Amino acid sequence: MKKNLLLILFLFSLISAKSQDTLVLTNGKSLIVKILGISDSMIDYKFYNNQEGKLIKMPIKYVDKIIYENGIVHTFDPTKSTKTNPFDRTKRFGSDILSLGVPLSASSLYYERLYKDGLFGFNFPLAIYTDAIGFYGYTVGAAFKYYPAGRGRWFFVGPFVNFGQLFDPDPYLIMYFGPKLGVQIQISPLFALTFSAEVGTITDFQRMSAMASLNFGMNFTF
Repeated sequence: MKKNLLLILFLFSLISAKSQDTLVLTNGKSLIVKILGISDSMIDYKFYNNQEGKLIKMPIKYVDKIIYENGIVHTFDPTKSTKTNPFDRTKRFGSDILSLGVPLSASSLYYERLYKDGLFGFNFPLAIYTDAIGFYGYTVGAAFKYYPAGRGRWFFVGPFVNFGQLFDPDPYLIMYFGPKLGVQIQISPLFALTFSAEVGTITDFQRMSAMASLNFGMNFTF
């Protein structure tokens, strides 16, 4: 009877082991998991011994291979994945093509760096301000962008602050700050169009007034 019980336990352990997926990382570490999904950049899984627990997302670039419960092995090439996946690119350069502002319009060139798989980014613009007559001043600054959809695309929102000079006709220092929101429309892996709006406060450190603008632009991700 005891031998039969041991045999049953042994067979059960074999069946249990066969139902496990093994996630092998690029650092050589192996995880016993249950694979629940694979996207272009992420692998979704739960630990095998805690399948009621939290869903975990692992970037593919950290994964060497998956050994499935049926013995099939799925291998990954992190270097190739990084080159072919456009959303792994983290740098962006862009400009406004058209700006409509009250009381001033601001055309800008900017550099943006994306972080956390494109969940948020930091934007550094150089803006040139114009009115009905012509050139009116310039600012440089920074903006934080939050992309709820991730990968640096679609809807974004965040605060901005700019410092610079306006001319009226003599130059004076100004600060312009407030919230910015918009949408990033990806035309190709490298090229995108952006539509944005900002409403803020402009001050010469003595008085304050409101300013707003609508902007249409383009950018290149690399």
